[in-house]
Amino acid sequence: MRRVVNFRPCLVILLFCATGIILMLVAFNIAPLGIALLSGLFILLITLTIVCSVLGKLNMTLTFAVAVCVTAAAVYLFYAAVTRPYPAESGSAEITGRITEYCEHTGSELVVTLDGLTIGGDEAAGRMTVTFTDDYGLLSYLNCGDGMTFRASPSVQSIVDGMTVNTYSVRSDVLYYAYADESDVISTTEGAPSAMESVRIYMRDSLMRGMGEEFGGIAFGMIAGDRYAIPEEANSAFSVAGIGHILSVSGLHIALFAMALTRFLRFLRLPRLLRGLMVMAGLIIYAVFTGGAASAVRSLIMYSVSMWMRFFGRYDPLSSLSAACIICLLISPLYLFDCGFLMSAGAVFGLIAFSSPLVRLMFKAHLPRFLAFGLGSSLSVQIAILPLTAVFFSEIGLYSVIVNALLMPVLSALFIVIVALLPLLLIPPLAFLGFFPALGIAWIGALSAFVSSLPFAAVTVRVSALAVLVIPVSFLATRFVLIGNKYMRSVFTSLLCCALLMLGENGLHCTDAVVFLGGSSAVTVVLEQDTAALVADWSRGESVSSAISRSRLTSVSFDIYMLSLDYDTALELLAFSDSYTINSVILPPGADTTGSGVLTDIGTDIRVCSSYEALSAAYIDSSPRGWTCFAGDKLCFITDGVVSDEYLPFFDIVRGRAYYGYDSSVYAAFTENIPALAYGDCVIIA
Repeated sequence: MRRVVNFRPCLVILLFCATGIILMLVAFNIAPLGIALLSGLFILLITLTIVCSVLGKLNMTLTFAVAVCVTAAAVYLFYAAVTRPYPAESGSAEITGRITEYCEHTGSELVVTLDGLTIGGDEAAGRMTVTFTDDYGLLSYLNCGDGMTFRASPSVQSIVDGMTVNTYSVRSDVLYYAYADESDVISTTEGAPSAMESVRIYMRDSLMRGMGEEFGGIAFGMIAGDRYAIPEEANSAFSVAGIGHILSVSGLHIALFAMALTRFLRFLRLPRLLRGLMVMAGLIIYAVFTGGAASAVRSLIMYSVSMWMRFFGRYDPLSSLSAACIICLLISPLYLFDCGFLMSAGAVFGLIAFSSPLVRLMFKAHLPRFLAFGLGSSLSVQIAILPLTAVFFSEIGLYSVIVNALLMPVLSALFIVIVALLPLLLIPPLAFLGFFPALGIAWIGALSAFVSSLPFAAVTVRVSALAVLVIPVSFLATRFVLIGNKYMRSVFTSLLCCALLMLGENGLHCTDAVVFLGGSSAVTVVLEQDTAALVADWSRGESVSSAISRSRLTSVSFDIYMLSLDYDTALELLAFSDSYTINSVILPPGADTTGSGVLTDIGTDIRVCSSYEALSAAYIDSSPRGWTCFAGDKLCFITDGVVSDEYLPFFDIVRGRAYYGYDSSVYAAFTENIPALAYGDCVIIA
């Protein structure tokens, strides 16, 4: 009898393992249902093991037996990760920690990430990001490796909230947030960075010294997968153009690094086995250097499997991808919900499943060889990651296929040049050599900015997480499934994928909510029935548009609340109106309206706020300082200025419990002791 699907043990184990993790998430929300489904899953696996054993199918018996063990281990690790003890949120506590390399002085603020935490005298796992108000720069002497003790009210970040997993906290290990003043610091101690931190900091500083801050930050991001030093405008342009993956460690980085190292060792005429061991050691060091990101670990494992399988037998890319994903999920089952891991695995799946037929199709169209391979590979990746892009970013770049096909050889060459020159750039007198890769980065940056400025460069789509199921469903249309006519199979799969997308929820559909969207320019939206009231920092209207496009909002028209409307701000609003509809601009009485003419020319209604508005103007010392609305019995205060101590008597803002955000951002606070609004959170208005 002809089998429907080629039996691949690693693929079968991966599917059962992923199913077990998802059912464990269900169990955290609906315990009886989740436990019942998990029990059914293990009963099915054990039954399959016994049946295959009786039938004498050794390969299948071992596969299902291993699947039982792997799934049980993943379920246990998921439970352990989610339920590990956290210090209780009991208000102000004495906190001690060591400053990591993420230490940034931004004018009147100091933002640091701490590890080695002690909270209230108890050791705490994970890291903490702390924002200190430091108006006079008294903490500017602090750097990576220094220790500090201060008092603050830490906010614990939940790993699981409903069916949502906080993948940022999983990826960064930042489990706490706190906000404090310079006066809250009790003591500081001088320290030194760890060996790996010293290497990363010195490398980042050397690249910036030789290539300039912007291009050096991008080069460091290309090597280390760290976007910390990359300007937001460049980050956004790369993403919209579809080449943002070059700024995060992926299979491309691992493959290029391995290729460069292999060719160097081959030049030294080392034996093949020794060469393989040295490449593996170099890749492991590189993965550790990048912080052990899920995509880096996955790429390392896949490359290792492919390299060693060529020593011992036939290489099966789908099996190696499945084996790599299994190992990643055993390292951390929460990777299953991480954007980086899913995008990385999805891209490789696309190459394996669709690149061959698409390249053949390009050859039939009589395209040149380099263009056929480039377009075929780029299109196969985009097909696989399209649903993931829609789910995680609510945005699809229309030109990403062509840009990737044309720029991938250039990006690969640029990465190799940066890696090759890196040892020389670390020597200060030779820093001038950074001029050459800086030219390449400048050219790519300019091209990305041009592509991102084109009409329809990014199309906003809003689908639910159900769209992720498009990836396993699309497997039915590949050459790995041996059933029926291949054209009918493709049509059936396409229709099923479309049905999944149409069944998905289309963004935030609650009628009343306060939503903090985050982004480089933080945005707070109040949904009041059918009207969306928006408060934002309009110094960069483009960033406001980007933040909203990444949200789950269904609204595309807004009432915009502002404290003043000068000419420059009006121009930013004008740019915003290219993407969204502005119903009206509401200002408090006596506000600056010198830029109103820019908006009235396009028919925008500009008016003074009244008692019937969704938000009310908040006055302090007879001056409008922000806006207020009610979230249930909680009075919400929103402003595009800094929340400082002067607000405490008026709104009873609890220090350390309000969201402060980045410089020049929107700030929101409440009159009750509730956690800060995290990225994408919403509070239902009763």
